[in-house]
Amino acid sequence: MKAFLFYTISIVFACSSCTREPSLCGDYEIKPKKVFDKLFTIRKGVDSRIVGSELKLMEDSSFTYVTCGNIMKGRWQKSQHYVFLHVTANRFRKDSLNSIMKAAIHEKPLVFTIDKGKLYRIVEDKEKKRKVLELLSKR
Repeated sequence: MKAFLFYTISIVFACSSCTREPSLCGDYEIKPKKVFDKLFTIRKGVDSRIVGSELKLMEDSSFTYVTCGNIMKGRWQKSQHYVFLHVTANRFRKDSLNSIMKAAIHEKPLVFTIDKGKLYRIVEDKEKKRKVLELLSKR
């Protein structure tokens, strides 16, 4: 009986630790290109990459997303293999632009796909008819 109980508890513990996923919270950045990134770009059918972005996902579901031109803040949520960034504040990184105009806040969330611990999104540039990849890795 003791052996059976020990065996059952061991199986339950092993299975629960296998399904536990790593926390998404933390700092993400675009790292220098590696061979994996080139293969990833080809696999996704993308023409070029976005550089210079940083994303911080906090435990309280808030985020700060810094791009080459903007600083966005808001709330994030995970659903299956996606992270949705609901932007509530957006400002330009260059202060002189903030006094001239207000940065837009889109109604739809920014959507990143989770793939092997990395976050990525593909942005379609309809004007230039190309796809651009933004690939963020955890620091």
